[in-house]
Amino acid sequence: MHEPDEEAWAEGEADDEAELNLLVDSRLNRARPDRYLARDREWMDGIVEEVAAELNRHPRQVVLDAARRLVHHREGQATRSANRLLRTVAQTGVLPLGWGVGETWEVIRTDLLSRPLSISGERVRLGAAAAHDLDSWSALRELEAAKRNDSERETWAGARLLGSWVRRQGVSRVDDLRAPKPV
Repeated sequence: MHEPDEEAWAEGEADDEAELNLLVDSRLNRARPDRYLARDREWMDGIVEEVAAELNRHPRQVVLDAARRLVHHREGQATRSANRLLRTVAQTGVLPLGWGVGETWEVIRTDLLSRPLSISGERVRLGAAAAHDLDSWSALRELEAAKRNDSERETWAGARLLGSWVRRQGVSRVDDLRAPKPV
């Protein structure tokens, strides 16, 4: 990770969200306590104030970034909604009540079936999905689930390995681990 350009922010020249993320990450890394409750956010208040002051210097960019995040978030929520419909179909084994009938159908057609599925980087409106789209989506999701399981296993295996090194070296924290000497 490269260091954020704090001078560019201070001079109002770096109005890029990626640069702001680096700045926030850097400040969080310096201020983060060794231990804290997950819901404890008070230690971040000073950083929030600093970032708010920086953002005040870039109001148009802040508004655009907020609008972009909102729109992208809502699109992500729409995808989750389509996924929920697929889960309901799997759990019940039937189409939702009101499918193809009157006002309920109109709501389903204009709302639920307008939600997208994400298939290999392409979004397909659920109502426009063909059998091959659904088959592709299903196969990809199955592969992704297997990868997530593998990644989760690697994550806890890494935690166990670090814990064993801490015990083996007789140190009290990961910070204190010594790298093995080269052979």
